Amino acid sequence: GDFISSASASTSVNSGGSYTWNGSAMAGDVNTWIADPAANNGWLLKGPEVANTTEAKRFASKDYVIATDRPKLAISYAVPPVAKPYETWYSTLFPTSPVGAFFDPVGDADGDGIGNLLEYAFALSPVTRNATNGLQFSAVTTTATATATFRRDPRATDLTYELQASDDLIQWDTIVTSTAGGTPTGPAFVSEVVISGEAPVRLVTATGTVTGGKTFIRLKITRTP
Repeated sequence: GDFISSASASTSVNSGGSYTWNGSAMAGDVNTWIADPAANNGWLLKGPEVANTTEAKRFASKDYVIATDRPKLAISYAVPPVAKPYETWYSTLFPTSPVGAFFDPVGDADGDGIGNLLEYAFALSPVTRNATNGLQFSAVTTTATATATFRRDPRATDLTYELQASDDLIQWDTIVTSTAGGTPTGPAFVSEVVISGEAPVRLVTATGTVTGGKTFIRLKITRTP
């Protein structure tokens, strides 16, 4: 018959039983057949025919009556890790960026005053200037209700959003939190709505009472690598 002279794999066959052939060359054969199915002529089992006392060997074929004895092809492979939300966001915006390229999280690629990592957290583009950032406050007076809104992307499951308040810039109390894309909770949480035309990006609204003195508000965003 016609066959490639170099063996893809070899094993010693003696008495009855099951035998296994494996090797990188066999994996190469399978890859070749996947790329060009017309070239898939299978493998041929060839014994040491040069010996004078070669024994006859019989192997069950794919049509053998006992199904469990039929030959099987087992392919072992490693599943690549699932891309994290940040990696997906980055590769979508920079599809031609070389693997391992550094992307400064605190840089400002488009010069709009919003850091690259904040652009990710607010579902904004780091390559297009944005008119406003993702956190806004209403003007308040003494003994009044303060309102804050911030954007969040539920797809960014590697982020934790924490809206915090303080009267001394030392002790900060979390008044709204959203973790791993989950619905916000907290004493100041009022509502969240899908931003029109930007689904599934949400706008979170929080309110609180300011009773004299000063109240400072900040949005703390942390990412789990």
